Amino acid sequence: MTAIIRLQSQDLFFDNGCNYADDGVSGLISLLGTNEKADSIVAQILRAIPEYRNQPRNFVLRAASVANARAASRDGLRYILFSPDFLANFEANALTRWAAFSLFAHEVGHHVLGHDLASKDNDLRKKWELDADYYSGRVLAHLGATQQEVLAGIRNFDIDGESATHPAPITREYSVNQGYLRGIDERHTDHAKFNLPLDPTSMKKNRWNLVTGQEAEIDDEKIKVNFKFNYLMRQRALRVCLLSRNSDVAPEVRTVGSINGTGSTKNLPDAQGEIIWNYRRDHYTQPEVSADGLLRVVVYDESRLPRPVATPGWIGAGATILAGGTTLVYGFSERHKASNIYDLYAQIRDPNHVVYLDESRDDTYQRANDIHKKSQWISWGGTALLAGGGIWLYDKLRMRNTYRRDFCLLGKRLEWEPVLAANTGSDLGLLVYF
Repeated sequence: MTAIIRLQSQDLFFDNGCNYADDGVSGLISLLGTNEKADSIVAQILRAIPEYRNQPRNFVLRAASVANARAASRDGLRYILFSPDFLANFEANALTRWAAFSLFAHEVGHHVLGHDLASKDNDLRKKWELDADYYSGRVLAHLGATQQEVLAGIRNFDIDGESATHPAPITREYSVNQGYLRGIDERHTDHAKFNLPLDPTSMKKNRWNLVTGQEAEIDDEKIKVNFKFNYLMRQRALRVCLLSRNSDVAPEVRTVGSINGTGSTKNLPDAQGEIIWNYRRDHYTQPEVSADGLLRVVVYDESRLPRPVATPGWIGAGATILAGGTTLVYGFSERHKASNIYDLYAQIRDPNHVVYLDESRDDTYQRANDIHKKSQWISWGGTALLAGGGIWLYDKLRMRNTYRRDFCLLGKRLEWEPVLAANTGSDLGLLVYF
């Protein structure tokens, strides 16, 4: 689903630019807002080629009133403007999920390669168009597209020959294909690894997670995650899972791993674990799985798994809070009663007054003291009940959220059941379910 987030409409005049299929026309353009799908596509494109991976985005991406997609510049700012309707139609007509990538990769290429979109040199503009086509083919190769999928985007356009700034379609198609071939060659020869930041809050998500440290590296085909957990848990039956914050990215069957209890009980080092996920075989691209903080590891003790909260737990927490509140109100009422008696004692000092016929003035004061002390104990008890019920309720809410977020999703994620290996002493073996 494509969602447009509407911002305040802004009309800007552009006197330069490059449309994907034809010359950019000068005029007033309405900038409409942002688009989640387009932003996700552009983020993957920028991370596709290793040499450009750390280059910051140097343009503004906005939905706009343009024919298709357009790279432009204005007042020192670079823009990629696109029509959401055109984007949706383009994907449908090209019959491939790579159509949108092809469109955006071309326009991104203009900015990444530093093209001066205000140039009036048409020969130079044609060269830049071919450079952007080459870049788009190279990007799509790194993202895992086939040659047919890469060429489907540009072939979908009904371009009427060569224009003043755009080469002939056959020339552009050749440039896209050459970029694709280079990208394929790079994928086969470049297996460089780089560190992959995991979810930094992984070890703080819930009290059941035993992970004490984690790090990961990614290459062109797989992600290797190393994690640590408390050595004292090494002989427990553990459940280890690789989770994703994005429901569209789910580590599944292309994963292997091991857990070992290492070290001695004297210095109690952490035990070690390793997960290797072949994301390519699960049909994910590297940019899709390499977002910072996307993945995390959880290690659970089988005897202490997060569980759904039973109804009696909710009732108990609610009843405790209600009892605490009621007790606190009663304590305040008793304190108010003692305060009234104190006021009477202070206002009527004559011990022979008629109000002291049934009870002496000293006994009245003592009764006020007794009621006041009782009200304090009742108030403290009510406060304790209220606090205890609140903590109980918070614990139930946290348990419910943890179960929903982590444990109940394990059926869609990698799931292991480590067991003691018979011939390795304290080391752990691993049963992997497919």
